[in-house]
Amino acid sequence: MAEEVFIGIDPGIAGAVAAVDSSGRLLASYHIPTLQTKGKRREINVGALRSMLVEFSEGNTAYAALERVSARPGQGVVSMFRFGKACGLLEGLLLGLRIDYVTPVPRSWQKVMLRDVEGQTSKIRSVLAATRKWENLDLKLKKDHNKADAALLAEYARLTRGGA
Repeated sequence: MAEEVFIGIDPGIAGAVAAVDSSGRLLASYHIPTLQTKGKRREINVGALRSMLVEFSEGNTAYAALERVSARPGQGVVSMFRFGKACGLLEGLLLGLRIDYVTPVPRSWQKVMLRDVEGQTSKIRSVLAATRKWENLDLKLKKDHNKADAALLAEYARLTRGGA
């Protein structure tokens, strides 16, 4: 019998992917894998990312929440193009693997998942909420707020999909 798995994706080169089961237990949380290209530019390692998504979804009924983000004033054209490319790649992988998904804006999922969490920024609130929910989630590095967001997005997918 297939289990339900809920995947959360915080997009971008510095993003993360996480999965929870139908009871909300954290299965895994990873930074999006990257490769070093010529020069110092990093690119998403598509093969490794695909393998992660297959690991979560194979033999299971998978449903994902891919955060929908947009350009903000003051961001560079090149960085926004690269970010958009990464988002498109993630959507393409989900479609190719036949994983149903939603694209909530940050305000929507944070309203649900950070409702009772105090903090100065959404990054701080995400880390606090995630560490309260999952003691086994390793968030030691500064960049790990992306893993917290991905885990909370996975839980958001579970709660809004009706898996609770």
